[in-house]
Amino acid sequence: MTGDWRQRARERVGVKVEARMRSLMQDEPLTSDEFDTAMRRNQLEALQDVEPSARLEEELTLRLMSEEIPEGLLLVGTADPILRRLQDIITAAASTKVQLGLVGISRGSTVLHLCPVYAESLRTDEVPEAPASSDVTFTLSSEETGSSVDRAMHDLMRLVEAAESGDDLEASPSMLKAFEDLVTTLDKSGIDVDLGWHADTGSVRTSKLTSAGRHHIQSRMRPQVRREIKVIRGFVTEVSAPSGQGRLTVKSSMNQRRGGRKVEIDRSELIDLGLAFGEWIEISVTVEQKIDALTAKRESKNVFHELIERRRL
Repeated sequence: MTGDWRQRARERVGVKVEARMRSLMQDEPLTSDEFDTAMRRNQLEALQDVEPSARLEEELTLRLMSEEIPEGLLLVGTADPILRRLQDIITAAASTKVQLGLVGISRGSTVLHLCPVYAESLRTDEVPEAPASSDVTFTLSSEETGSSVDRAMHDLMRLVEAAESGDDLEASPSMLKAFEDLVTTLDKSGIDVDLGWHADTGSVRTSKLTSAGRHHIQSRMRPQVRREIKVIRGFVTEVSAPSGQGRLTVKSSMNQRRGGRKVEIDRSELIDLGLAFGEWIEISVTVEQKIDALTAKRESKNVFHELIERRRL
């Protein structure tokens, strides 16, 4: 097989694609993604007629639109955090380390052409205590990681589409957190994004994240705060004021080694109470619980409300 097989295959692509397109268009109009997918898959079939192992190149296109971005010009300081956040999303969804390589920028508009670069650990007879940078290599394609990245890209597109339509977001906590970081980065410069994924199987999928989608995500990003009054009883085992903020630790027994309820209290109020180590107290606290709307992660703290009773033993 000579190096001209691709050219010979492309010469055969035109006839097959044209016939296939006429057949498809007779049924019903195709969406843009369906049309592009049909074109690429027919191209792949024609190439594989000549070279069975042929595969199309994977590509992620990223068109950035903002009043702060001049047409065709993108500052490194603007692009770098966006690409890093996007890379984090794909890695989280694919469950494998993926880097994005920049292979081109279209002229006349700010369109970045990227390809996934897969990390593969090298096998050695001995396992070092700490891996060196040379222990990791990167390849442009891999059948196993390629399929996982293809699924990850479709997961990303579904997230973007859910954001645009105001629907619930369904993904792993790590992917949601990375997606939240991307939205925050884009919103700093008011950037809208057109995403396009071209898989090596020929499939094409596109989506668009606009200000409407970003605002939906931001509203979902605001944590829910729940507050309720509770009573705590026990012995004072810690009285401190780190960084100017007062803090109490109350345990049910002086012999209790671990745990205990930590209570935040204003430093001046702590001084006025004059609580002593080992003193038994009954206090009311406000339990504040913050719930991350995207990841459902909960954080809670106890804030001093009032002293009900005290006993010095």
